[in-house]
Amino acid sequence: MRILTAEGDNERITSRRIAVSLGGLTAILLMVLPEMVCAHTKADDQRIVHSTTLIFTTVGDTLKPAGTGVLIDSRRRWIVTTSSAVGAATDVFVCFPMVKNGRVVTDLASYTTQSDRLNIRGTVVATDRVRGLALIELSSLPKDVVAVRLADRGPKPADKVCAVTHFIISGSLWNVLSGVVRSVYQTKPAAGPGAERLTVAEATFPLLPLSDGPAFNNNGELVGFFSQRVRNRLMYVFLDISEIRSFLRTNGDRNAAAKTGS
Repeated sequence: MRILTAEGDNERITSRRIAVSLGGLTAILLMVLPEMVCAHTKADDQRIVHSTTLIFTTVGDTLKPAGTGVLIDSRRRWIVTTSSAVGAATDVFVCFPMVKNGRVVTDLASYTTQSDRLNIRGTVVATDRVRGLALIELSSLPKDVVAVRLADRGPKPADKVCAVTHFIISGSLWNVLSGVVRSVYQTKPAAGPGAERLTVAEATFPLLPLSDGPAFNNNGELVGFFSQRVRNRLMYVFLDISEIRSFLRTNGDRNAAAKTGS
């Protein structure tokens, strides 16, 4: 099968075709990892970047880059992502970042040409359309990957946060953006009439666009998840960690009970 590359005229043979739509755009901003603006330790930097994943969905025999996920439980091999990333899929493919010469490889082409070696099959075990979250269980894990820690509380106004995201259009992966929380409040979800109000935070990220991805505090702990709900060009909304914990309590316990037959 063929890989459709950014140029559109270069083809390589592989057992699975990967479609990457660049829409004729040229990447104008590329960030090199793991250089980070937030005040993390080196160990926190590595945990944050190396536990963040790229998610592919399938359309026929074609793999499509769909979003960002993060490993939150190594024992259960659980990835949290957005419900929009998985869509209606029941099975997805997930890859963790490669490291070459001590640096994270950030160009999409490096992953599309090695998909058979890098991709891990995952099963979508739960989705929450109200919160915009999904839970994926992987069939295996790379031996050196460690799950992120979940923060005990969400951020406060003026707290600094870092987000890890992929710019699929430009083909730039594992970008780390630094922002500042401006407000925390409860809001009515776009989906699910009559649902309880959700706790969210707004943060500014100067200059660079952000689609989806995990948000971390200065201790390298997960404090929320961006879910492609953009208020304006520089202000972004992310779901608070309390909502992620609630999602995991409900859906994680349900999944565990189904496996044990209880």
